[in-house]
Amino acid sequence: MTTKHRNERTRPHRSWKGLLRAGVTAAALVAGGLAVFGTSQAFAAGNTITFAVESDFSRLDPHASRTWNTFKVVRHLFETFVEEDLTKGPDVAPKIVPALAESWDVSPDGKSYTFHLRKGVQFHDGTPWNAQAAKFNLDRMTDKNFKYFQPVSPGLMGWMWQDLAGYEVVDDYTFKINLKQPNAEFLRRMAAGGSGAPRMISPTAVETYGNDKIEQHPIGTGPFKFVERVVGEKLVIARNDNYWDPTRKPKADQIILRGIPEVATRELALERRAGSLSRGIPFWVDS
Repeated sequence: MTTKHRNERTRPHRSWKGLLRAGVTAAALVAGGLAVFGTSQAFAAGNTITFAVESDFSRLDPHASRTWNTFKVVRHLFETFVEEDLTKGPDVAPKIVPALAESWDVSPDGKSYTFHLRKGVQFHDGTPWNAQAAKFNLDRMTDKNFKYFQPVSPGLMGWMWQDLAGYEVVDDYTFKINLKQPNAEFLRRMAAGGSGAPRMISPTAVETYGNDKIEQHPIGTGPFKFVERVVGEKLVIARNDNYWDPTRKPKADQIILRGIPEVATRELALERRAGSLSRGIPFWVDS
């Protein structure tokens, strides 16, 4: 498949308030856990939900994605050590909660984070999540000598790794990150995105498809998995039935996202299909 992309202005990483106010499309369909806004009767099991969003998507490589709109999808295909609990509404700073790390320790000087990784988690292609997978992803984002280094990542993700001093595999399920100086926002930035995202991609997939084609095979550990993309027309993701957290397993079977830049056209699409309006994003339900 040949993938072409529109030129879109790169935006910096977005805050939790921006995430909540924008309405994170697929997050509405997650059952509890980290859902962005509450489910409704439209989100019945067995449905295909179609969202009309404000623009088409950038690259579906978390280490090279360039737009806030793309992060709305990336955050449901890929995960990282921690996540923000966005279920409390836009007026409450979300709590940092465990994700691919069950817990973590911070050194007394605030410069070292030791993550105790969740066991039994697999990427969508069956690749195990462990400390070696974490190192592969840190290498890809930060090490210019790494075979699968993503060259656009440093420019996009300075906001995340500007204080990085080093990292190491402690054991199979323990991974340590060292900073040059304390950064009180380090964990919250870990959960952010928009100009790249520090989320974990399958090492096997990168080795198989390479940096040039991995965006056509975006394989993470998230509650949704990639199905299909027709650039300029639609992007399809489906429920990950093997997701590690049953409390966050999506209620929808499949989500179709269509980039429709013109507001009037999005509204017309809504009028032509039975549906509702959520956070300014028209969608309809196909049973």
